[in-house]
Amino acid sequence: MKKHFRKYVTVIILSCTTGFISVAQIDTSRVQQFIAENEYATNFRLVEFYNLLNYKTAWIQTNNTNDLTVLVNTLNRSAEMGLRKKDYGLNLIQSIYNKKIQLPGIEDSLDAEFKITVAALKFYNDLAFGNTKPLIGYNGLKYAPACRDIPALLAGSISKNTLKSLDAELAGTIPEITVLENKLRWILQVTNDSNYKEAVITSKKVAGTNIALVTRFYQLGIIDAIQLNLPDSILKKKVKEAQIQFNLLADGVIRSTLLQELNTHLSVRLEQLNLSINYYRWLNCMAQIQPVIAVNIPAAYMKVYYRSKVLLEMRMVVGKRST
Repeated sequence: MKKHFRKYVTVIILSCTTGFISVAQIDTSRVQQFIAENEYATNFRLVEFYNLLNYKTAWIQTNNTNDLTVLVNTLNRSAEMGLRKKDYGLNLIQSIYNKKIQLPGIEDSLDAEFKITVAALKFYNDLAFGNTKPLIGYNGLKYAPACRDIPALLAGSISKNTLKSLDAELAGTIPEITVLENKLRWILQVTNDSNYKEAVITSKKVAGTNIALVTRFYQLGIIDAIQLNLPDSILKKKVKEAQIQFNLLADGVIRSTLLQELNTHLSVRLEQLNLSINYYRWLNCMAQIQPVIAVNIPAAYMKVYYRSKVLLEMRMVVGKRST
């Protein structure tokens, strides 16, 4: 097996019109040969992808401009989907896209092409199945999510010029995924604001004059605007909503337990949301095949999922917190 040693050369380009790097025309036989002669031959998902594309390039040539643009824009929204940009080599892909990396020859171009494909396959796989497997005490469950053929879906969307909608197509059907993603996007919007400052609640008073409480409710998305004249009766309802979110007694009275939850740093909340979203994605495939019973022990609550529906939900007795 031949080994090709390539080196990316960083260059500074001051004028850019299309944001895309131009390379020599690469025919399908060269693509197939390059895969066979390099480590990519053992990447079965990549091989399947190019086989379905009839060994045409997907990203690196001028006629691939639109799809690379869509991929770059989608990867840049990774955080909004509970995923990590750094997992997909976005810096390299962005540099290729913005002409900050020069690809001297066809072999360099093909190596870049396949690196982008590897990243794209991983991203869409994580979007469909989650990037984290839940920790399950019972190890007898031999389940690996595989209800979607990611190489085939990616190749098909490129062939049909529908890559822009692939992320929506791969979104899980379990309702909690959408709810959690909306909450995630809200908190990201709040924390990315130049005027953002973490609100810390010290008073247990349920009143519009408790500015820190109102601000924190806005930061958590419990209210959609900072309203300092919010009636106390409405604010008490919002306190109950917060208590339900955090699995606390929903009586509208602020105690130390609720203060602790409300004052948890938003960076921690973002990590929790990311984890939860990806856990539900992991579970989503199983729910497409058969009903799935999920018991939330801290919340003492059970739901039965099947495809896009919740068939049954109820409170449960799960024992004391100490046991």
